[in-house]
Amino acid sequence: MASDDIIQAFLKRNHLEMFPLQWLTQDASMRRYARIDCSDKSYILMDSPQTEHPYEFYKVDQILIKHGLSAPVIYDEDLPNGLLLLEDFGDDTYAALLKGSSDQEHDLYTAALDVLIQLRSVPLSDIGAIAKYQEPQMIEHLETFTDWFMPYVLHGKTQDSVKADFIRIWKKLIPQALETGQGLILWDFHINNLMKLDRPGVQSCGILDFQDARIGPFSYDLVSLLEDARRPMNTALRTQLMTRYLSEIPVQEQADFIRSYHILAAKRHLRVLGFFVRLCQRDHKAGYLKHLPHVYGLLEQHLEEPYLAELKEWFYQTLPHMLPEEEHD
Repeated sequence: MASDDIIQAFLKRNHLEMFPLQWLTQDASMRRYARIDCSDKSYILMDSPQTEHPYEFYKVDQILIKHGLSAPVIYDEDLPNGLLLLEDFGDDTYAALLKGSSDQEHDLYTAALDVLIQLRSVPLSDIGAIAKYQEPQMIEHLETFTDWFMPYVLHGKTQDSVKADFIRIWKKLIPQALETGQGLILWDFHINNLMKLDRPGVQSCGILDFQDARIGPFSYDLVSLLEDARRPMNTALRTQLMTRYLSEIPVQEQADFIRSYHILAAKRHLRVLGFFVRLCQRDHKAGYLKHLPHVYGLLEQHLEEPYLAELKEWFYQTLPHMLPEEEHD
């Protein structure tokens, strides 16, 4: 993180050094944000360690704005020190608006789906040097499950042979997941990173937290949106949104997309299970454990797909059919 002296120098060059920083609640990342309220407008200061990819955030932000989507305007940047001065989108996150109420669920999710549909039209030539989401990174993410979630459930280190079987299965599944349309995926496209804005059409959905963007299967972001790890979604609405999204894909490509969706959903849920346990045990953020039953349930639904039969057999031979009792309290 940037030192106080570096932050003050950055603020001074933007004539903001006299305004107090209101540090906002942090999420699961190591970045931190502060609101700066001025007489005429407010700003957001992002302070990002290099491990959280501020350069990538800058690049993707420009791509999104160029293609008519609502990413925050960057007023100034000091990327070597991880500082960006951003447009303030306010406080109306999708997560806050949907907490305890589903009145706006249809409209908010529809606007977010429109963003994903528009992203399909961004040409690869406009994306630049964004990394591809390929097998090595997928395997690394899956190891979060074997190295963190499995020891948590089984109370012991995962056996090498068990982990090897798991990876072997996934090396057969990953090529199938990649056999669909690919382009810019934003990676963490879910309600905690989406904002309701007073703008028309697709721009009513403000987008945050896209520094981990990749070139990868479009199905990945749809999984992120429709199968949120922290919020159950109305099943009928999920079906409706999936149907609408599929209507944007040529009929002859839909089967490959659906197969990719199910495989990547299983992969994402496995990773998230491990990630939430790691947040608890390594980063002392125990609140994430309450989401494990929901994510576990989402995963089990996908294991019923025929092309995940081998993974299902491995899963139920290796793990219990329910989480530890404390997760159900």
